[in-house]
Amino acid sequence: MGPRGTFQAQWNVTPSGQERRHHAPHIRPLLTEGDEAAAMARAEVLATDAAGTGQLIYASTKLALSRWVRRTAATDAWAGAGIPLNAAAPGIIATPMTADLIATAEGREQLLHVHPMPLNGIAEPIVVARLLAWLNSEENTHLCGQVIYIDGGSDAVLRGDSVCKDCAAVRLPRQLKP
Repeated sequence: MGPRGTFQAQWNVTPSGQERRHHAPHIRPLLTEGDEAAAMARAEVLATDAAGTGQLIYASTKLALSRWVRRTAATDAWAGAGIPLNAAAPGIIATPMTADLIATAEGREQLLHVHPMPLNGIAEPIVVARLLAWLNSEENTHLCGQVIYIDGGSDAVLRGDSVCKDCAAVRLPRQLKP
């Protein structure tokens, strides 16, 4: 089997339509023109915006990455070449990035209130590393184009049944109806 492809991502809230419309005019023309350097420079300025644009960019990037994985994984370049492309979406992980946020009981409680992790709480990096190791192993023969939430149940709590925007339109065959 060829090389393995797994991307680690963490995302939280997707930006609202209003937020996308507010910030898109700043970057979209630069990307459309192919001026990646200018788009990145503008994104860096927006990331320091105290009004929360940095979080918007963070969340938007994660959404874009998940969509890219879903659209790309089953192509000839990836699945056709024997490469199972997937994404790991961790919850709160005890890393230098979160160290100050989880240093106190109060900080952990506040963070877990926003991002609940009912199964074992905040995770150590090894938890995600084990998933990534398996995703990139020869044992992974069929998992392709998936975003695996390794978040202690946070996604299940926050999104509940809303995992598929088209699921309500799906009609079950008569044999499968309760």
